[in-house]
Amino acid sequence: MEGYKINIGQKTAIVNTSFAMGQYFNPVQDINGNWFIFEIEMQALVINNAFKNATKEEYVPPTPTEII
Repeated sequence: MEGYKINIGQKTAIVNTSFAMGQYFNPVQDINGNWFIFEIEMQALVINNAFKNATKEEYVPPTPTEII
């Protein structure tokens, strides 16, 4: 699964912020500790000219025993 890798500062700036009625940014952490957002969230950010430098990379979800 591909997502957009963001840094911790970007994650902190958007977490739990609304981007549409009833929809909120919800960055998720992968197995390597990197933060990701996905297509619908990225579309909302691009519309607002933010996070243009986020790179599309492979998101590897943590296994159930690694979720905190």
